Amino acid sequence: MRTGHAIILLAICVILAFPLAILISSLAGFLIIRIEKMKLYLWLKKRSLREGKKITKWVRPDVRRDILILDLSRLSENLVGVKQRTYNVLRRKEPPPDFGELEYIKLEIL
Repeated sequence: MRTGHAIILLAICVILAFPLAILISSLAGFLIIRIEKMKLYLWLKKRSLREGKKITKWVRPDVRRDILILDLSRLSENLVGVKQRTYNVLRRKEPPPDFGELEYIKLEIL
């Protein structure tokens, strides 16, 4: 390879390396911020959980899910022991169903 071609190739590499380095560093910063936000979210979520607490979520506008927290012994593994019941509030002629069996769900689902 001639010296002129080597210089041109080096110049192209230098020109492309700077934007690529900026892109990689900004993506790394974005991922670090996302991970820290998730850690903070899970920490706050763990602090708000108590045994016997009942959480209500609306799956759809007319479908309600009640979650009863029963076991926090596996919280270090991000698992919570709960009983759930899901029912349609508009078509409710009888009282809501009983809570189901104890199951362990991930903390992110709550």
